[in-house]
Amino acid sequence: VVVMHSAMLEMLRQVEEFNLTSNININPVMTLPNPEWPSVFEKYKQMRPGNPRDTDHEPGAIDEWQMGSEIQIYDKDDFFKPGLQQFQFKALELYSLISQPAVCRAKCRQLVKSSNDRCGEVYNLLGIVSDSLEEALDHYRTALKVTKQCINWNHEEVVTSVADNDHWDVPACRSYQRAQMGIAVTLVKLNRWEEALVEYEKLDKVIDSHDPRPYSSYVNWRYYYPLVLMKNNKYEEALDVMEKAKKCYTHSVTSLVWNWNTSFCQMKLKKLRKIDPRYFDMKDKGALERYMETSLGANVKAAIQNHHLWELIISHLDPEQQPKELPNCSIPKFIGDSSEPHQAFTYWNRHKDLWLEHKEFLEAMLRIRNRYLINRIFVATSSGMDDVLRNILPGIDLNDEKKTLKMLREILRLGCDLTVLKGSNLIEDLTQIQTIARCKLANYLALLSQHQFNIAATNGMGLTALHVACYYMQNVKDGGILIAALIKLGVDPWCAYGVSQTPAMMAANQGNWVAIQAVLDNTPEEERTVKRLVCLFYQFIGSSCYLCVKNLKRGCQRCDGGSPHDKNVSFEKSLEVLVAFGLKYLDCKNYQHSKEFLDLIGFSVADAAHHPLMALLKKYDGKKASFAHHSKPYTSKMTLDASEIDCCTHCGATAYSLKKCSRCLDAKYCSRFCQVNDWKTHKSNCK
Repeated sequence: VVVMHSAMLEMLRQVEEFNLTSNININPVMTLPNPEWPSVFEKYKQMRPGNPRDTDHEPGAIDEWQMGSEIQIYDKDDFFKPGLQQFQFKALELYSLISQPAVCRAKCRQLVKSSNDRCGEVYNLLGIVSDSLEEALDHYRTALKVTKQCINWNHEEVVTSVADNDHWDVPACRSYQRAQMGIAVTLVKLNRWEEALVEYEKLDKVIDSHDPRPYSSYVNWRYYYPLVLMKNNKYEEALDVMEKAKKCYTHSVTSLVWNWNTSFCQMKLKKLRKIDPRYFDMKDKGALERYMETSLGANVKAAIQNHHLWELIISHLDPEQQPKELPNCSIPKFIGDSSEPHQAFTYWNRHKDLWLEHKEFLEAMLRIRNRYLINRIFVATSSGMDDVLRNILPGIDLNDEKKTLKMLREILRLGCDLTVLKGSNLIEDLTQIQTIARCKLANYLALLSQHQFNIAATNGMGLTALHVACYYMQNVKDGGILIAALIKLGVDPWCAYGVSQTPAMMAANQGNWVAIQAVLDNTPEEERTVKRLVCLFYQFIGSSCYLCVKNLKRGCQRCDGGSPHDKNVSFEKSLEVLVAFGLKYLDCKNYQHSKEFLDLIGFSVADAAHHPLMALLKKYDGKKASFAHHSKPYTSKMTLDASEIDCCTHCGATAYSLKKCSRCLDAKYCSRFCQVNDWKTHKSNCK
């Protein structure tokens, strides 16, 4: 007892000599937010002669990295064996000296001596201020050994924590976990992947129990776990790890790595090679979280916010750029949220080689990203620009046609994923923008068409953009421009595309005379048949919109649905347009197909004969010349560049050298990836 008492007095004397305090007022950082777990000597990229130091990315928080607040949660001294808690406190205090590595190492060696080598945390700190990775690894292994000997494993809370596989809950166990993580991460840095996997599998059993929590940045220990599995060719296992820890998809530190690595594994396993149909269906956070591990598009959508990472990636894919290097700066202790530059640098620093070995995966990701960007550009014009888009495309303004076309070409030249997605119609979104001049929108449409966008794509109701434009037309001076543009770009106004009405019929049904004018003006004369004109007339006769605007019936589908008719709707002007293009009274009264059109609208011959518009048509008979101005609208003077360009048949890219299909010598592809993915579509045309 006397000997033990003397040893305790000597220990307390050494504690006083080190000026240990219990009331510490320093930066309250409990943990190490950068999962890279950087040692002080580490840089993203080592300095080379003549290379300027990249001061823009120099971490400002490096001098403030402290562990003081963790001291405050050691409220029980029996977590450690008798007399050892104060040494733990001192080791945590010494984290404030990290920015002075030599001083920190000296103080650590003193603490090792004064504690009789019974303080494990000091070795964790020595690992961080080491001069080499091998030295750091030795220190972390020593920390693990010493800490294991210092913790009171019989303490009730420690026993419970171990039984629950949740060591982090007990402060005394955190030094032990830091040592385990230091070993695992250092093995990653040394590219010793098999050994690293053994360590991560140990960690998987003792931290958070597959339930990462935001209050502990030691959710970060998982950051490299998927990478380690992937490096060991365990892609299914990597997906399983990420799926079990779903919260990491939205956690600020891990969301970027989770989304990118999930996408990589999906493509490696050939589960998905293009946009998943649910890409645009992620309207609520719950759905996003449920489907993240199965929706490649959703992953890219979530990862798009870090434009710093995309800049690095594009530099490796764009033949006009030199590959960008990581900055010449120290790896910071804090990496910020998922949009910060150090998030990009930390991820690319360790994952770059894996992605560049499978460049076609990066190309697929880039094309999905470009598809999303193009979509957001036109949707955001109506709904408001978000911060993510402002960061990626600063100064975007669709009213600036020259700048917008240049920006669009820059995106399109690297290709877009043009997978048909049910319920999504970019072309429709574009044509519904009300705040941009229609002639500008028409030129944007033409550019998309040149790059293989399907201008005749249908929405969830089976309607093309031309259907929608004809139905919701604003009957104003330039209203027909987009309709004319869509027709010139290949959408057939006389084709129903699988629904009950053609775009031309929808225009007539709504009394949108400007739309009818644009349709007929852009229909070749030989195709403006009497039958088609009669068909449009009978759409007037059977229109509930006519009854509504004439106050003959209360409400209609448009008004009851909250999207009332355009104020300039006019069935009289619509009829004038048909007469101007050659419709006659006898064509409708005696036309052999009248019954066919009457059946469509549910009218009898007698009902149609007594309709006010039939009487008006009879009155207009022989007055074609009076309405000649309707047959020569300004839309016929519209210029639109719809010429073909040399681009990839599948993705529309122009930046790469193209190779022709060896069988038909018609289709052109920028990569084997595009050729393989286009075969299902191209097969029927390949001769």
